[in-house]
Amino acid sequence: MPPLSKSVRLFVAALSAAIVLSAVAMGVAALTLTDVPIWVLFGFELVIALCGVVGLLFASGRFQEGQGLALICIAGGIAVSAVLGYVGAVSSLGGGVPDYLKPTLFARLAAAGLYTGAASWAVLSRNPSSWSYAARAAVAGVPLLAVAVAAVVGRQSLGPALATLPSWAKTAGAGLGFVIAIVLVCACGHCLIRAFELGRAPDPDPATPAAPATPAAA
Repeated sequence: MPPLSKSVRLFVAALSAAIVLSAVAMGVAALTLTDVPIWVLFGFELVIALCGVVGLLFASGRFQEGQGLALICIAGGIAVSAVLGYVGAVSSLGGGVPDYLKPTLFARLAAAGLYTGAASWAVLSRNPSSWSYAARAAVAGVPLLAVAVAAVVGRQSLGPALATLPSWAKTAGAGLGFVIAIVLVCACGHCLIRAFELGRAPDPDPATPAAPATPAAA
């Protein structure tokens, strides 16, 4: 597997160190800053700290057989633990959660996104052709994201405007929009899959003879 650049490894190390320190701080807060210790939050903070330790080991050169997989596993562990820890804290405290929990949740989700970005870079940077397919995926996916954001942000103003349209116009518009959305989703998915497929490590050449085994010392 080609090694990652020093800048990427330093980025992962700094991010992982921040995750470990924040998990230690949150673990202490879960046990001391409330009337009743939030044990479920403390448990998930231990998991997050472990994810940070794995990130530090990765940055030091461990788990390099599957660089993208290792980083995405760290991202998933942090994101899932952060969400479940927050939900568990809300359930344990009956809704009266401390003010620092929600910003911490968003910060953890942002950190998971950064790990995901590093994982994507680790795979896509192996083959220059991967970036071409990634760009095509972005061209297909950005319109979908823009429409989704516009629908959420402007739903109160769009609802009355759409209600004034005749039924045939709403039906035709919905059908056309559905077809366009399906095409864009398929194009985005295909290009993303192809981009990451091109970034796979090459399979060993079967014609290349294996290195001779080193004789054991007597």
